[in-house]
Amino acid sequence: MSLNSSAADCRRWLGLGLAGLLGACSGPDAAPEPEGDTVACAVAGASELADDCVIEKVHAEGATNLIIHHPDGAFRRFIVLPGETGLIAADGADSAAVVAQEGSFAVTVGQDRYVVPQVLIAADAQ
Repeated sequence: MSLNSSAADCRRWLGLGLAGLLGACSGPDAAPEPEGDTVACAVAGASELADDCVIEKVHAEGATNLIIHHPDGAFRRFIVLPGETGLIAADGADSAAVVAQEGSFAVTVGQDRYVVPQVLIAADAQ
């Protein structure tokens, strides 16, 4: 077997492996759609807000976390501050700029913007 033949075989197997991995992401075992309330968002630098994001509330280790799922499958995680007074980014390099508005929080992280109704982060809201 020549060196060129081995390289070609390696590329073919690598290609098949990558195709299999990509197929697994969208196949029958793909992650289910997130459940929760829809909130207004403008992600990836979009100029207009639209009710396209889904907010998931998770309670862990005595804290309340919000996961905001984008329509493209991306998401951002936030920690609800004590007393439901605001949100902070839970991960990533960008911090969250949060402005309290009447009945909601305007949240900006990087190029993503969200409008999160205060009622959705209240301790008794599920």
